[in-house]
Amino acid sequence: NKTSKYIDGLKRFAKIKLGKNDKEAERVAFAIAYKQKAEGMPTKGSYKYSKTGKRTGAVLDALKDAEDEVTKLINLALEEYIFKNFVDVITTVNKKDSENIKFYIK
Repeated sequence: NKTSKYIDGLKRFAKIKLGKNDKEAERVAFAIAYKQKAEGMPTKGSYKYSKTGKRTGAVLDALKDAEDEVTKLINLALEEYIFKNFVDVITTVNKKDSENIKFYIK
């Protein structure tokens, strides 16, 4: 028995989204796979299921929408990193200076 993760995913889709039982889900999975093989992805008829009229580019659209927030988060992380390293350097320098001063006082 060969298995396909692609077909398994389509079966799962048919069960969850379409409410099909195991046998029906398998038939639906193979029908979808056959249609996608013939037409490509997304299929021509799939656009009617879209709220935006688009069937591709969702990840890029989400990244564009979140670009300002992502930039802010990156800037905050960089500020924290720089501040922490600055404090570490100052602390190290101060420790060395205090050790040198103690050496000269003795």
